[in-house]
Amino acid sequence: MSTGVKGFDPTRLTRLRRSRGLTQERLAALAKVRREVVSDYERGAVRPSPRSLAVLSRALGTAPHMLLDPAPAGLERLRVDRGLTQAQAAAAIGISQPSYRDIERTGRLSPERARALARALATSLADVRRAAEEVQR
Repeated sequence: MSTGVKGFDPTRLTRLRRSRGLTQERLAALAKVRREVVSDYERGAVRPSPRSLAVLSRALGTAPHMLLDPAPAGLERLRVDRGLTQAQAAAAIGISQPSYRDIERTGRLSPERARALARALATSLADVRRAAEEVQR
């Protein structure tokens, strides 16, 4: 399988598409990609980028993390659902990728970083705090 979102589950994509009564052609049209791209995703030949995963999930009416196995939790889930890589999230809050990875892993971040992350992920500060607490448990 090619590079792309780690944990992408082609069978979840196929199952969700079928449960919505969509053909590959219709999903492709909704996601503004070629039908062959959807076919490649469903066969597991290619994994979507974070941005493409977000577009596909919107077309299916679900959250991006629902196309992953295992589904991410906490801060990672918020980032994935926004369609960002760790590097993009780190840059958005002005830290290195390894530092951001530690934040996702531990859930520990300063109030200033929490506010910056909420802005970067277009979510509330309360959502960021809840996600961080989820990781700390």
